[in-house]
Amino acid sequence: MKPSECTKTNSYNIIGDNADIYNFLSDVEEIKSIMKESFDFDVNSVFIAYISINEMENGTQGEINLVLSGEEIKADKIFKKNMT
Repeated sequence: MKPSECTKTNSYNIIGDNADIYNFLSDVEEIKSIMKESFDFDVNSVFIAYISINEMENGTQGEINLVLSGEEIKADKIFKKNMT
């Protein structure tokens, strides 16, 4: 993960979505829908499920992080450290 040169306005990262959570893919789609309809925010990256190298490198460009499990709080702190 590289430090962010810029933050994408109205964007967010989903941290902690993975295959060991029941219905993890539909949960992400529901979160995306709620964030778009309610706040007009677009997803920047989804960690850990189905992430590309490019999304991983640009993960710090999200304006906010949505942390789905307590296990991912440490990852959130790393993101915040690299965000501008």
